[in-house]
Amino acid sequence: MRKTRTIQSGAAIYLMLLPWLALAENGKLVIHIADPQARPVQGIWLSTAGDGGGEAESDATGRVRLSLAAQTKANTWVTIQIVRSPKKKDFVLASPWNSKALVPSFENESDNYVDVVVIERGDKAALESGKVISSIAARVNDANSAQIFSSRHDATTPKQNLARIAQQYGLSPPDVDNAIRAWGKKATDPFDIGLAQFYARNYSDASDNLALSVLAREGDLKIETEKTFNANFFLGQALYAQGAYQRAAKTFKRASELRLDDARTINLEALSLEQAGQFSEAEPLFRQALLLNERTKGASDRITLISRSNLASILLDERDLASARPLYEQVLPVELNAMPNDPATASTMTGLASLLKYEHDYVGATKLDQRALAI
Repeated sequence: MRKTRTIQSGAAIYLMLLPWLALAENGKLVIHIADPQARPVQGIWLSTAGDGGGEAESDATGRVRLSLAAQTKANTWVTIQIVRSPKKKDFVLASPWNSKALVPSFENESDNYVDVVVIERGDKAALESGKVISSIAARVNDANSAQIFSSRHDATTPKQNLARIAQQYGLSPPDVDNAIRAWGKKATDPFDIGLAQFYARNYSDASDNLALSVLAREGDLKIETEKTFNANFFLGQALYAQGAYQRAAKTFKRASELRLDDARTINLEALSLEQAGQFSEAEPLFRQALLLNERTKGASDRITLISRSNLASILLDERDLASARPLYEQVLPVELNAMPNDPATASTMTGLASLLKYEHDYVGATKLDQRALAI
């Protein structure tokens, strides 16, 4: 009898431990780090951006078990960053292109992990990897799209964007430019072809191929969620560049469904709706993007200030001067102090100047327009 009770007690303890054992795997993101040749890379320390996450080092198989912030759940997005490289090495993240990864299910851990590709800064041979070039092209395209969407805040040229991103990889702009163009001619995946055409500013053909990519990837979101988001994200940009604002808004909305609470995508959807003249639909999205940026970046961050200025602009479009004025007056002093020569500051000035014209304060409006023009 005693033996039976001992076995039963042991079983009871085991059953009590089962939930704990299962929960012990929650909050862990498994990452596999490889170089462009798919060889594992050891000794790289990773973390996720934001508070609450831990740091972890890749082992001989390139495997990292990264502790996530307590509030991070499966099927949410996190931003991965390299904290330290091995001695005498300087690695940079190549893929995913925007450093964002979708946290997989915490169940069946061996089958749920994130692939990360890294390259050594200055390694020109990495440009022979299609995956690396695809990521670099995506980053350059995304930087260039700021001109498409925000003529109000346009601060850089495509040449400057290419130089800045090439420098981040320790590569020369001509080498990166030539590699993207050569890769585009050999690409067979519609997404890659579309990225190369977007880079060449052939937005019509880029839209066609990116749309094909969306159709191909929507079929299996369990595997292709990140790729489907990327296809929709860049398709929306290509459509916007052609003035197809309603289609762009619809496409960005789909991208937002795949990456919830992504302020950038929500803002692009709002901008598309604004250009389509759908001000009442755009306004709540601008407000949502502003709240997300305030929460993640802080009230005085440049992106947050631009978000607040965007909201003021849509309110001005709706002729809600009483609501737009305090936003402009709140943003402008901060921008003048923090970034006096930034085009975003000039944009806020011209917006407030337009508001003053509606109020027949032409003297005040002219002064603001002149200051904005000087910037």
